[in-house]
Amino acid sequence: MVSRMATARVLVLLASGFVIAGSLLTGLGVLLFGGPVLERRGLGGAAGLGVTVFGVFVLVGVVLANILAARGRTVGRVAGLGCGVLLGGMVIGLTLMLLLISETI
Repeated sequence: MVSRMATARVLVLLASGFVIAGSLLTGLGVLLFGGPVLERRGLGGAAGLGVTVFGVFVLVGVVLANILAARGRTVGRVAGLGCGVLLGGMVIGLTLMLLLISETI
């Protein structure tokens, strides 16, 4: 029999995989298509820095979410904290990436 706690922890692990995949696609898209879409040649350095900061925040969020999910005592705490930290890391990372890229425009 599978417990609800194990299901909640697997939910956080699955969400972590989706967050990492989404951040890789977002970073690749910014690096490949950011300059041509905005018609700017000097966007490479800012985009590279922005994607790096975004990746670091996402990875820290994934690690922290999985640690909190492993230490959670209730199903709500595991799912709420785990997915909340994932969402927070993604939003903060995206915000910082867009701010770093928009500084050069």
